[in-house]
Amino acid sequence: MDQVHTETVTGRAVQLREVSSSSREAFRRRMLGTVQTVLVEGRAVNGRSIGLTGNYIPVYAPEGASEGDLAEVVLADDNVVWGQR
Repeated sequence: MDQVHTETVTGRAVQLREVSSSSREAFRRRMLGTVQTVLVEGRAVNGRSIGLTGNYIPVYAPEGASEGDLAEVVLADDNVVWGQR
């Protein structure tokens, strides 16, 4: 089997990352306005604790939530952590 040129591999990888990113954002946008249960994690983004929904959307944890807590959150533009996986 012939080798694929490095430039082709690199170009395809860039395309895949772009498709993945746009698909992830579209999915998250479709979920805006829904109520989701969030598991608060120990990590923080921009100094705020974050958690994950059941379908792995990262969101800022509600005020007062601690690591390991489950919280109900209405997904909105201001609590979804955009740009995170």
